[in-house]
Formats: sequence, structure tokens, C-alpha cells
Amino acid sequence: ADADIDGEAFARDLLDALTNPARREGMRAAAKGLAQDRAAQHLADELESLTHA
Repeated sequence: ADADIDGEAFARDLLDALTNPARREGMRAAAKGLAQDRAAQHLADELESLTHA
């Protein structure tokens, strides 16, 4: 739950998403299953772009 995550946990989770291509692909697939693919796709693309900066 959101209330259970602190700054350090959020940073670890975000860094994992940035450095883990399989996780980003999983995020894309999950979002498509929820019919929220456009927003999630945009977020995943933004995270991906940060890995190439």
C-alpha cells in the first residue's frame, strides 16, 4: 500500500524499474490488461528514456 512505502523504498523501486527491462515490459503488459495502456506506456517510455540519458 502507498502508506507502507517510504522514500528509500520508493527510490529502490524506481531504480529497479529504471534498470530492469523485463520489469518495464511487464508493466506494459499489465497496463494493457487493465485497458490503461496509453498512460502506462507513456510512463514506461519515460522510464526507458532515462536509462539512455
